[in-house]
Amino acid sequence: MTKSPEKTKCETHNKNLEAYCMMCRELLCIDCILNDGHKNHDISAIEKAAEVEKSWFSDFYKWSQEIEDKLIG
Repeated sequence: MTKSPEKTKCETHNKNLEAYCMMCRELLCIDCILNDGHKNHDISAIEKAAEVEKSWFSDFYKWSQEIEDKLIG
């Protein structure tokens, strides 16, 4: 399995991706934040957002396993 290349540039503005919009779940460049409707959204550093998203998916997986165990149980 090969690792896919990381996306580092905004496809719209061709600038470095620097943040993550927690509301829209999108990587953003500075122009996206200031000009494309994210200014008043919950913006986070990419690294912090990755931790939050990873935790959310982990919690969701655990919850789904509990439901599955109850249904099959």
